Amino acid sequence: MTNPAPADIGVFIPSYVGGGAERMGVFIATALAGAGYGTDLVVSCSHGELRERLHDDPPAGVSLVDLRAPTEFLALPAYLGYLKRRKPKAVISLVHTANLTSGLGRMFNRNVKTIVAIHNSLIRKPRDQWWFRRAFGHGPESRLYRECDRVVAVCDGLAREAETAFGLDAGSVRRIYNPMLNGPAGGGDIAPDHETIFAKPVALGVGRLARQKNFSLLIDAFAQSAAAHDANLLILGEGPERAFLTALVAERGLQDRVFTPGWTAHPGAYMRRAHSFVLSSRFEGFGLVCVEAMAAGAEIVAVDCPHGPSEILDGGRFGRLVKPGDAEGLAAAIAASLQRPPRAREDVIAERREWLDQFSPQTAARQYTDMVEELIGKPER
Repeated sequence: MTNPAPADIGVFIPSYVGGGAERMGVFIATALAGAGYGTDLVVSCSHGELRERLHDDPPAGVSLVDLRAPTEFLALPAYLGYLKRRKPKAVISLVHTANLTSGLGRMFNRNVKTIVAIHNSLIRKPRDQWWFRRAFGHGPESRLYRECDRVVAVCDGLAREAETAFGLDAGSVRRIYNPMLNGPAGGGDIAPDHETIFAKPVALGVGRLARQKNFSLLIDAFAQSAAAHDANLLILGEGPERAFLTALVAERGLQDRVFTPGWTAHPGAYMRRAHSFVLSSRFEGFGLVCVEAMAAGAEIVAVDCPHGPSEILDGGRFGRLVKPGDAEGLAAAIAASLQRPPRAREDVIAERREWLDQFSPQTAARQYTDMVEELIGKPER
């Protein structure tokens, strides 16, 4: 613990891995501390990319509490010890394992206001489902979340799905969009050895090389349009499907047109240079990369997966939406996007600015702070 001051609220995440939900946890803790609440950032397991940075330079006013649980799933005893020791008035949890633990904690501590935040699609094919839900369904979570004081989802579609999956009252799940945490598309520059890729128009994909992101669909769609368009496909990310995707690129004969250089700390730099950004996911909780690409001025093509893309693009006003799993439709949308003459980025960004305000850090910080104030009142310090 880095600060002995009493806790008004704990923000509870499973680990320090650099995923979107974990970074949102850090953002929420920082926003609440900035609003004057005594804030703990509570972590089940002290590992992950964010750990060193946060321990070396914790956010102002935020206490770091490492529960040192044996696994994310077995954190309940340590979490109950935290509640007894720090006596927070409220807890916000993010990610399913932390949500389960905080939901159980609510049953043992009725005086602690409990908020659970849902960040990814809930109703999926069995092979894409979290093992706990595959084994037990949504019943255990439904029982716990009905006892919580607030349930939050990161888009309207996911909020309605949560109400269905967990048997919650219609309209009871609050939507708070994930914000652009690094400003419009972030900073930085592309790697010098990637400059040659941008000698041609670039269609860009960004995300973990995993089944959820469905980059095989993107590669197949690009293969269908490659002969007619002298462009390159660049996919930024790392993950378990690297070998499969590399083999697929070779099978399609696209080794000189499709590039998968790995993870980058500055995807926004590539979004600012790419002609088009393509989101090909099977499912999402929101799809923040789509917002970041919009803010960078790129043309947008997105599979209309559950959930997020349609809301982000206002039903297609700000980009092309494609039916899930439709490689031909995605190929046609990519081709149409690449055929559109490049426009001045400043003009494109200006057209989108008012719409993108709802995804700003200031908007999200205000909404989380307002929700906490509803439950425990204004900060006393």
